[in-house]
Amino acid sequence: EGRQWLASAIASAGDHQCLDLGRALAAAGLLAEAQSDLSAARSFQERALAVFRAEGHASGVADSLTGLAVIARAEGDLNSARALHQEAYDVWTALGDEQGAAGALLDIGVVSYLRGDYTNAEPILREALDAFHEANDLPGEAYARQSLAAVAAFANRLDEAEAGFRASLPQWDQIGNEHASATDRMNLAEVLTLRGNLQESETLLMESLSEFVSLADPVKEGTVLGLLARIRLKQGNESESGELARQSLELTWAHRDVLGAASALDVLGEVAAFKGDLKAARLLVRASNNLRQRTGLRRLPAYSHGLLASIPALDEPGDGDPTPQSVIDGLLYRGFRR
Repeated sequence: EGRQWLASAIASAGDHQCLDLGRALAAAGLLAEAQSDLSAARSFQERALAVFRAEGHASGVADSLTGLAVIARAEGDLNSARALHQEAYDVWTALGDEQGAAGALLDIGVVSYLRGDYTNAEPILREALDAFHEANDLPGEAYARQSLAAVAAFANRLDEAEAGFRASLPQWDQIGNEHASATDRMNLAEVLTLRGNLQESETLLMESLSEFVSLADPVKEGTVLGLLARIRLKQGNESESGELARQSLELTWAHRDVLGAASALDVLGEVAAFKGDLKAARLLVRASNNLRQRTGLRRLPAYSHGLLASIPALDEPGDGDPTPQSVIDGLLYRGFRR
């Protein structure tokens, strides 16, 4: 209904460039992105950006740049996302909007750590945290703390990561943001799995899964299933691990969550190695590598070490490996759905 109403508002504006048209296009882009229709979302945001630029509406320009960055990030194009967030930051700074600039800094920091640029990510996120704290912006502060904990995890400082995620949970409960709270529990569970605390990790993941199903977020649902697959593999249940990883891949790939799909391929590769099928294991992980190389997405160090330890000759280049699309199609459409 919302998209139909916005489409009607956009159509009624015709070719007349005005702020109301820009706002309607931007809103339609946000709604399409929330519904995982990234192609439509990009089209709406690009049109909105053109209108706001033509009208000289700087805050609208910054918002649309951020919208386009979020879409690029959802598609795994971290290089484009980083450039768009930087452009939005420059606009907010020129406007003297400290809160907008802090939000853009947070986004830049998140994209930086996803690209493996921890050296730059940490000071950027701390600057954002200080700005949010000074502005008494509790949600912004909680997001910054959560992101700093993620940086610690990517830098393999697991004690610090666990403490950071645990510290931000009460903030989300105070704010009442159920989605962010579930995400924090999921992130904490991943760190606990790496530290060997499988029981608490599984409890947190089941809580998160229930929340994401209730909130109708299939991407995060797929991510949780992938993490549960890792727990089952650590417990020696390769059959259930493989099934959970395939479910994770189906959900994440359907919604073009490249990071989630690459992670699911990694787990499936480990399952294949566990079964002794090293050829399949190398194929699956190389498909994951292909996705990551195209987008700049990095693995947690512990996952990289585990893959190299369990799959011999993984770091050698493949000869004529099929594309990630063909590998995933083979798993989902020939295997999983038969």
